[in-house]
Amino acid sequence: MIVATCASLASREPLLRRAVESLLAQVDAVICYLNGYLKVPAFLHHPKVLYAVLSAEAGWRGAEAKFWPWDGDLFRAAPAPWAPDTIGLTFDDDLLFPADYARRMVAALDAHPGSVACAHGSILTEPLVGWRASRRCLHFAQGLAAATRVHVPGTGTLAFRVGDWPISLRRDVAWSHCDDIAAGIFAHRRGLEVWSVARPGRWIQPQRPAGPGSSIASQRIVARVDEMETRLLREAGPWPVLEAPPPQRRAACR
Repeated sequence: MIVATCASLASREPLLRRAVESLLAQVDAVICYLNGYLKVPAFLHHPKVLYAVLSAEAGWRGAEAKFWPWDGDLFRAAPAPWAPDTIGLTFDDDLLFPADYARRMVAALDAHPGSVACAHGSILTEPLVGWRASRRCLHFAQGLAAATRVHVPGTGTLAFRVGDWPISLRRDVAWSHCDDIAAGIFAHRRGLEVWSVARPGRWIQPQRPAGPGSSIASQRIVARVDEMETRLLREAGPWPVLEAPPPQRRAACR
C-alpha cells in the first residue's frame, strides 16, 4: 500500500488540487491536513482520499502535519497499526509529480533496504556555521545522474516504509516548520541512510504560490528558525562526511 500525505494552507487550495491530481493514479490513498481551510474542498471527496482533516477540528500543525498520519499517538484514526511495509510519501502542495514518481521512489527504497528516499535533499558541510550557510542542496528540479546520500531530506519529496519511520510529532519535531531538519535528525538517530534519487532535470515541477504569505514556511520568523535549525543539527552531530556531486547551475533551495 502506498499512502501520500500532505499539509496545506487554505490560500493554496488550487495548488493542492493539482498536486493531488498528479499523484492519485500512482498511490492507493491520500491524506491531507488542511491548515486554515473552512471546509474540505470538493476535489478531496474522492475514493482514494482516506482522510481530509481540518485544522479547526484537529489543531493547527503547520508543515509538520504531513507526518501526523504516521504518528501512532496523535493519529488515532489510522489502521491499527499501519502495516510495516506500507510506503509513505510525504509531499508538498506546490509541486507537480511525474507519472513514474511513486514507482521510482519505491525502487529507491528497494535498492537501499532500511533507508529513506527523497528527491530534494541537502548535504551538510563543515564547519557547520548555519543551516542555510552550511549545506549543499540537491534541488528537486535539477537532474541527478546517480543516487546520492544526503543528510537532510526535503520532506516534500520523502519516501519511507512505515516500519522504519515511527515518528512522533511530540518527541521528534522540536520546532514547528523545521520538518526537514526533524526528518534528517530522526533518520540520523535511527541509523537510516537518506538517498536522493537519480532523476532527469525538471522531473518534479514547481507550482507558483498564490502570493506573499501563501506558504506555510512564510508563517515563521526566518532568522529565529535558522538559529533553531542550526542548534538542532549541531546537537544531533557528529554527522557522517558525505561527498556531493559536481555543482550544477544553482537553483534556489527551499
